[in-house]
Amino acid sequence: MKIQISGDYGEPKADDLFWPLQKKLNDCFKKHMTGVYFNALVMLSIVFRVSGKVLDFGSEGPEKLKHIKKDSELTIDLVFPQTFWRGIDKKELKSSVAGSLLECMDVMLDKAKELNEVQDVEGFTRDVERAIAEFKEG
Repeated sequence: MKIQISGDYGEPKADDLFWPLQKKLNDCFKKHMTGVYFNALVMLSIVFRVSGKVLDFGSEGPEKLKHIKKDSELTIDLVFPQTFWRGIDKKELKSSVAGSLLECMDVMLDKAKELNEVQDVEGFTRDVERAIAEFKEG
């Protein structure tokens, strides 16, 4: 089971701030998400959509949840408006991103339950929390 974070950044400054967070999250999820939590799902994909001066995604939070059956994947966009990240320090940004990711995980887990995909909700929740805790520490 893999959790993958990718990104679409609305300006270079957003890229500079969020890319290191994206990389660290992918490393933490790779380390901690080692169990079998779902029946057929093999990937949860979260796409950071970070608004900036060049591109504004016009919303905030988790949206556009999709089940890609042929790839056994759930994907969701996580939109960050400029007000979310401009003018805050990196520690506060990291904490806020972690909270938003947990919100995404809840939405995706609810969808997996709806699809009768869940095998080990406790293990999934535990391992996600471990990955997020390591992300926040580092």
